Amino acid sequence: MSATVDLIATVTETCTAALTPYADRDWRSLPAADLRWTCWDTALHIADDLYFHAVHHGALLTGVVQATDDSVRAFHAYGLSDPTGFAAMAVTEVLIHTYDMVRGLDHGNSWRPPADLADAVLPILFPDAPPGDPPEVLLYCCGRIALGDLPGQHDWRWHVQIPT
Repeated sequence: MSATVDLIATVTETCTAALTPYADRDWRSLPAADLRWTCWDTALHIADDLYFHAVHHGALLTGVVQATDDSVRAFHAYGLSDPTGFAAMAVTEVLIHTYDMVRGLDHGNSWRPPADLADAVLPILFPDAPPGDPPEVLLYCCGRIALGDLPGQHDWRWHVQIPT
């Protein structure tokens, strides 16, 4: 469980590091890559996601994941999840929307999610993901890019894999 908690702290630091160079930009008017949201709206969405995933257990996400027994399940729109699944969903939301905002703020920036973070969430949320470089596979699974001969996806969702 500690490794999962570390992922939440690491993804928050990763997002902050990727976006800090653009702190002086007009986030309220710049679209976040191909989304209908501005970078500002997308940043608010990340904060809302972290809050949303945390309140399923009544406290802040990191503390909840640390304190919640692995056998506990909570509702998510895509089904029940355990604490590790909620942590993986939060990490994925932050990574994907950081990608969206960096692209919206600087079209020439080739920022990708860190491989270790992408690799940690793929088997939990996308068990049928195709093989490949974890950051590219995660972006593909979340409908952001094509992957090799696989065209970009428009209708996608994750599937939390709860250990039995």
